[in-house]
Amino acid sequence: MLLVIFFSFLFPAVNCLLCLQCSGISQPRHCKTVVQCDVGEECGVERISFTNGQQLYNVGCFVTQECAGNITASGECRECCGKNLCNAQGCGEPGYPDTMGPICYNCPLPTNPSSCSSIEFCEVGQVCEYDFRREFGDLVYSGQCAHRQVRTK
Repeated sequence: MLLVIFFSFLFPAVNCLLCLQCSGISQPRHCKTVVQCDVGEECGVERISFTNGQQLYNVGCFVTQECAGNITASGECRECCGKNLCNAQGCGEPGYPDTMGPICYNCPLPTNPSSCSSIEFCEVGQVCEYDFRREFGDLVYSGQCAHRQVRTK
């Protein structure tokens, strides 16, 4: 399964994990914001339960020492992992489906492509499409899911 397509000229490679980062969501896999963790951090999922039975999740980067146990101080679940976007699942919640399209950056017109932190889930058969152009003297970038173009001779 193809998770995220990086173009080296747009998104320089780094040695840090790329993790989902959201607070108070119904399932980790519905998070559409990403962040690069610092050295010494891992991707993680933390479940918060309320007295009315509702459960919400926080996903993001956790200090590796906080990931040692799967239970937080309040007795809730915390699970960590060490791969890009691996915190789409955890604490009993399912991750991404086996059959899906790629996950692409989706930022409308940032002037610095490495500042894009929004992602989009593409359908099967779609591809990540990235574009850059000059606008008012600035080089602006955009990314999105697109249908694969069939080239004819």
